[in-house]
Amino acid sequence: MPDMPTLTPAQAELKAKYRYLTRDEAALYLRVHVATIDRWRGAGRLVALRFEGVGNRVLFDINDLDALLVPENQEGETLPFSES
Repeated sequence: MPDMPTLTPAQAELKAKYRYLTRDEAALYLRVHVATIDRWRGAGRLVALRFEGVGNRVLFDINDLDALLVPENQEGETLPFSES
């Protein structure tokens, strides 16, 4: 598995503080719009933990988010991260 990309200060702070992130935090962590988080969740690309009775919170495991930070090619193979 390739190395993880370098995290931004905001990403590193979230990773240091939390194991589970809200939808907004997950979007910040992955540097995508919250609508993208919703689409990925609906498509099954991102698994959410649902906590009913606690405001029906939906949380995302930061380890699952880390897996999305490593790009894949069209065949689904993991590619080395590159910042271009």
